[in-house]
Amino acid sequence: MNNYEEKITNIKETEKYILELARNAITTQNKILNLNIQDLICNLNYDETSVKKYEATLKAQMLIEKFTNDILEAKDIDEIKSIRNRLNYYINKVKTEIKERNVSEEDYNKYYDNASILRKNIATYIRYIKREDNIKEIERLNSNIDNLNEEELNNLKRLIKLETNYGKTHKEVKIEKKNNNTVKINKAVNKENRKDPFDISKLFKEFKEKELPK
Repeated sequence: MNNYEEKITNIKETEKYILELARNAITTQNKILNLNIQDLICNLNYDETSVKKYEATLKAQMLIEKFTNDILEAKDIDEIKSIRNRLNYYINKVKTEIKERNVSEEDYNKYYDNASILRKNIATYIRYIKREDNIKEIERLNSNIDNLNEEELNNLKRLIKLETNYGKTHKEVKIEKKNNNTVKINKAVNKENRKDPFDISKLFKEFKEKELPK
């Protein structure tokens, strides 16, 4: 074992940890946004002529939930970005609909903020995944350490220092955010006086049973 093995192991363990925290943050915010949209749907004025609008908004809500989960199942950056484009389309679709239906400024801002947090969490997740390229390069250089020239050795040292500092900083930030998110999701799920979406329960059931776009 050379002098860098322990540092590389720590870098990989930290990367795995902050990626998991980032994934949990996305899952948490997905739940919060999903509940938020359900509340908005329940608060919209419902009548026979607007049923198609309700169906479209409900479908968008289902797809936001689906595409967010798909991002966590994706295998590479390009796939994640492609899914994110579809996710953003439906986030904007809901935003346009609730704005047209004149929801309160408070409700509109709440949706906007929750959607923005989800987008930021996904962007953070993508940045963390990109760090894996640096880790692969560190491992490649380290595997051939006895044959590295001075430039390559200096690059290895630089990358190890960079990833060690990056991981330490973001691990501390993510631990704090994780604790805040736990409180946040508990409040959202257990919110007092949540409206029961009884008047659109059939729509929820119908869309749950339909195959959503991939």
